[in-house]
Amino acid sequence: MNLREYERAKFELAAILRTALPFAQAGPDGEEASFRELFARLAEDRFNLAVVGRFNRGKTSLMNAMLGTTRLPVGVVPLTSVITTMAYGSGEQVVIDYGRGRLPLRINIEELPAYVTQCGNPENARGVREARVQLPSEPLRLGFRLIDTPGLGSSVVANTRTTEAFLPEADALLLVTSFESPLSEEELRLLRAGPLTPGRAFLAVNKHDTVSAAERAEILAHIRDQLAGAEVLPTPQIFSVSARQALEATARSDAAGWEASGLPALLANLERFMLEERRTAFLDRMCARIESLLAATPQAAPELRRLRELRRSLFTASTGDAPAAMSAVGSAAALAPERPGWFAACAVCQRVEREVFDFLCGFQNAIASNPDARADLAARGGLCDFHTWVYQAMASPQGTCLAYPEVLERLAAGLRTAATLPEEGAPLSEAVERLRPREDACEVCRVQALAERAAVEELLAMIKTDDRFVPDVCMPHFQLVLRRLEDHHEAAHRLLLGQAGSLDRLAADMRRYALKVDGVRSALVSQEEDRAHMRGLMLLAGHPSVTGPGRRRR
Repeated sequence: MNLREYERAKFELAAILRTALPFAQAGPDGEEASFRELFARLAEDRFNLAVVGRFNRGKTSLMNAMLGTTRLPVGVVPLTSVITTMAYGSGEQVVIDYGRGRLPLRINIEELPAYVTQCGNPENARGVREARVQLPSEPLRLGFRLIDTPGLGSSVVANTRTTEAFLPEADALLLVTSFESPLSEEELRLLRAGPLTPGRAFLAVNKHDTVSAAERAEILAHIRDQLAGAEVLPTPQIFSVSARQALEATARSDAAGWEASGLPALLANLERFMLEERRTAFLDRMCARIESLLAATPQAAPELRRLRELRRSLFTASTGDAPAAMSAVGSAAALAPERPGWFAACAVCQRVEREVFDFLCGFQNAIASNPDARADLAARGGLCDFHTWVYQAMASPQGTCLAYPEVLERLAAGLRTAATLPEEGAPLSEAVERLRPREDACEVCRVQALAERAAVEELLAMIKTDDRFVPDVCMPHFQLVLRRLEDHHEAAHRLLLGQAGSLDRLAADMRRYALKVDGVRSALVSQEEDRAHMRGLMLLAGHPSVTGPGRRRR
């Protein structure tokens, strides 16, 4: 099981609940509320990883490397006693939570030091309870939530107290130390005190790029001796890492450098622990609670069988070889083909829409004020049906009434002529068909075709010259681009995988949206989830003003 499979299991549980919900709604009071509570639990599920370390260990740099970003502010200024959490968001922002009595404040991420550092907010004079950082990072999207605790060993005593008080709320602890000054007495005390269930602590020794291989081995052996001497049991897993190496490798798309940084091993083990922990502590418990509800609802017998089959499949599979999906799709995202974080619009549709709009701005004025332009429009039979309505959406009623009488009059004259044709001639429907505007005679169709062709050519040039570029295109235009790549198998293969990724991501956004609404947790809906219904349809069919009814794909 990997992170995506774990999430799909939650979606399947939600689908089972959703199918049985009508029976609960028709049953006694209270049954529906029980269903809604389970929807809410599924919607809120996430894995809280507390990141702890002494000041100047490279803790924030390591979190940047784990999330594949450089946006968390790094510096030499100690933190205050403010807890800073990192969760998924469609865009970057920070929400400063003051607790009761004051509304939250939204700020840019660059302003964060003014609220969480000793320099900007000495001894937390601003009264900040929590700083919630929202980042468009894939590990966060898939269920991780990082908690950056105040540094240990700070001159501000409240910092250490805040960290120790928060740890029991975390699912796991990542203690960050460094090769420059391994494990302090305070760090050992934290591990020995056991604020978490044994086995939930991980130790990252940062900055391994600053020492030789021999020095690295000696220091790691010394840390193991320290842990044994302090009777820290079970001994936490130790990972030798370099946040700086990882960030540089990500920036250079250097797979070998990324591997040498030690981050892949740390991330793979964190993910493996999270999946096993959540599978046993969350999914199993959810299955049991849903089974109890369904068993009390006789009409839900098919859903009960479906649930039991899902439960067997989840808990009879081998758990020893969970793939490192987080390291593959999360922090190393920059090593994968480049594309926007989420599909917002088709690049071809956007260009066509823009150029058609620009053309119609001048066209509507011309046909309203220029007799020759009106005569030409009438001779063409007007615009095609589709673009007639695109024109109508932009034109004023007066402009339409000035421009279109000649079109209607010419059509009326043509129909009268058709009425005089002999019965033994061609069918009257053919005569009428000749009066209707053809797509190849529509001025806007011509503009659209040229814009579409230019946009496709531009994308093709980028795809062929940049082996990491994957464009955002709707399925109608995806087929156009793919048809032109028949002699470029590698680029076509990359395009197919990229499009499949976009479709999967949008499907997951739709399912998350539905789950959060079912659980009455709309406040948790991200921007892309809120727009998933429209984005999904536009990815499938293109923008309605470009690929609407009757449009032929050239």
